[in-house]
Amino acid sequence: SFKALLSKEKPDIKLLVNNAGFGKFGAYHQIPVEESANMIDLNCKAVVCMSEICLPFMSEGAKIIQVASIAAFQPLPFINVYGATKAFVLNYAIGLDKELKDRNIRVFALCPGWTKTNFFDVAQTNPNDVKTFGVWFTAKQIVDFATKTDRQIVADIKAEKYLFTDYEDIIP
Repeated sequence: SFKALLSKEKPDIKLLVNNAGFGKFGAYHQIPVEESANMIDLNCKAVVCMSEICLPFMSEGAKIIQVASIAAFQPLPFINVYGATKAFVLNYAIGLDKELKDRNIRVFALCPGWTKTNFFDVAQTNPNDVKTFGVWFTAKQIVDFATKTDRQIVADIKAEKYLFTDYEDIIP
């Protein structure tokens, strides 16, 4: 197992990026419950498991980037389960960041907008589900930005640029 490998190798993990995930466009009755459960397992359970398995091997100054989405900030009919999983990732990242403050390990919630990846090949059950995605980011733009900041991250699609928020003033 991955945990056993880490225990054997005892690495000093400096950066963990939890980026695995998928979504599905469609009404709840169009998406098999097994697919929704798999989405929750990958988008939420795997994030918690990977973070908690890796944390014993992370030292002061390490970073965790939890890839959420702008979908985390509002209810999203017809991509409901995906949005809910990303809200979980956002809140988990913010809470874990506070828990790890004494260890000087930072946890970031990366919340990009539409990003050019194969996400849409999986998400679209019908090619006509979504015809326009507005502003697009490349994966390179997101990665370059995420690795150069030390603050919680929110993508502002309307301004086509990023806004920063630290949550320090919100959560004691």
